[in-house]
Amino acid sequence: MAKTIKVGAIQPEAKFLNSDQFEEKIMALVQDAVGQGAELLVFPEDVGLWLEKIDGPRLQAMVQGPTAAQMPEFDGWLADPAIAEEYKETFSTAARTYGVPIVGGSIYEKQPDGNIYNRSYVFDKDGTIAGHYDKRHLTPEELSYGASESAAPCAPVKTKDYRIGVCICYDLNFGRTELPPETPQDTDFRKEPYVVEELKKGRAQIICAGSLGFRRGPDDPPYVPPFHRYSDQPQIRRAQETKLAVVRAYQCGHPMPGVYMAGWTDIVLPDGSPVAEAHPNDWQKELVYVREVPLA
Repeated sequence: MAKTIKVGAIQPEAKFLNSDQFEEKIMALVQDAVGQGAELLVFPEDVGLWLEKIDGPRLQAMVQGPTAAQMPEFDGWLADPAIAEEYKETFSTAARTYGVPIVGGSIYEKQPDGNIYNRSYVFDKDGTIAGHYDKRHLTPEELSYGASESAAPCAPVKTKDYRIGVCICYDLNFGRTELPPETPQDTDFRKEPYVVEELKKGRAQIICAGSLGFRRGPDDPPYVPPFHRYSDQPQIRRAQETKLAVVRAYQCGHPMPGVYMAGWTDIVLPDGSPVAEAHPNDWQKELVYVREVPLA
């Protein structure tokens, strides 16, 4: 019989916070999930965007259209080393305090090679960093801001108890499938690297994907049709292809005017059936889903 664990998918409301408020929010969400029995937690992509060191007006201007050429200080504020330091300290403390491994969403971080990667750290239950993953498939917006796609091999992050297949949001869209395309966009998603497939080959026991859910307004999908399960809920296909449970955690809320986070959090079983799924009336609610799933 396959081993099962209780996994927590955290859907936090996005707000600008100072260092103390950021730590308080993360600790409260972890405490909630652990109180429900969670043995592994997954946070959403870009949690560093909440920290007060991010310049709100510049971020708002950037996400509404300007390119990296118009935002030359991108690596000096969105990838501020101080943000990474606070992020790591906070999640390390939370993991150690509650004795639970945490996939800490992601932050933008500039590396010695000069590239800025969207990086997800995994914190083991003793607070140490077990490993990290750099996003392989970036959205057009991320590329326009000056971030770089990683070319590093995809391998599970090993904690003391689990082999965690970590990826980030858009990575889930790309997969090898024999099913006919449902939309013209589907064809674009049939190109390598197939991140989840690589993680499966590396003997991942579960797939954990932090996601952002960024929308420019309530008139953007998924708030309104069209909705396509292949491109908008790819975790279902990836679970069916790999026979692994997939946890996808989103942000939610309105951190600033004109910026919306659609909280579309899912926990999907290996057969593709969701055991937790945020419905439209939950897209703007802070939620902590804890569900039992099998490990490979």
